[in-house]
Amino acid sequence: LTASGIRDLEVMGSFLERGTPGVLTIFHSGKVRARETAERLTRHIGQDAVVEEAAGLAPNDPVEPWLDRISSHNNDLALIGHMPFLSKLASRLLIGEENREILVFEQGAVACLERDGRETWRLIWMVPPHLVVR
Repeated sequence: LTASGIRDLEVMGSFLERGTPGVLTIFHSGKVRARETAERLTRHIGQDAVVEEAAGLAPNDPVEPWLDRISSHNNDLALIGHMPFLSKLASRLLIGEENREILVFEQGAVACLERDGRETWRLIWMVPPHLVVR
């Protein structure tokens, strides 16, 4: 992360801290920037969270393996990955079609999806960084 990226992440983290329940698991891709982001966000959204590197969060990875993995968790979790993977996963969860981009993730954007039952998901909120970061 650059110095500017660290500042932006700290501002976003402070914002999220005010309204985000404690996340218990944070998965991040193997990229250094994703790991650094996960480690810094942990202080704001999940001080007791397990931070774990996970395969399958790269830009062009398939979303299918994550459908079962996410559904098997009964607690709040965060995924720190890359585009277009995150957009495809969100679309698949929300409307069942990964190739219809319904959420546009700017770099640094955060979205909260919630499972309503076993298979139904809904978007609770999405915050692009320009609304928080000065």
